[in-house]
Amino acid sequence: MEWHDPPRWRDVLENPVLDNFVVQFVELFNARDWEAISELFAPDAVSGLFDGRSREEVISSMIDLVSRVPTLLLTRGDVGSEPIAAAWLIDEMGNYEQAGYFTFGLTDDHEEPLLESVDYVEEVPDPEGVVLELPDRADREEWISYLPLDLDDVQASA
Repeated sequence: MEWHDPPRWRDVLENPVLDNFVVQFVELFNARDWEAISELFAPDAVSGLFDGRSREEVISSMIDLVSRVPTLLLTRGDVGSEPIAAAWLIDEMGNYEQAGYFTFGLTDDHEEPLLESVDYVEEVPDPEGVVLELPDRADREEWISYLPLDLDDVQASA
């Protein structure tokens, strides 16, 4: 399976507003800044994966997910013309493994849009129609510093 680097991304985005939200979501999720992430979501946001029917439930479920899978990292990507957040896991050798992706929906408020939905697609996307930013190995140690546990502790508990 071949993953593409960001320079091959399309020159024209179909939905630049949603793309900006996805970029912010990825950065804030990796920093585990739940308060800032909550500001991206509408009060009545929903999520199938997180079983949430409100912004608070969605954020609470994200925190629970990260507590169960602390090596989860996101990067920016596209499936067709849809911006996504690609999910990656760090394995015991410090390598990244692609593990599905998140999709998002926006409210119809054109003056102040917010995320109204976030869902997880477990399948790894078909490489023919996908462009993913690869995790930057140079940022690995910084990203691991966000984890509540040492990677050795995570591996020992697996």
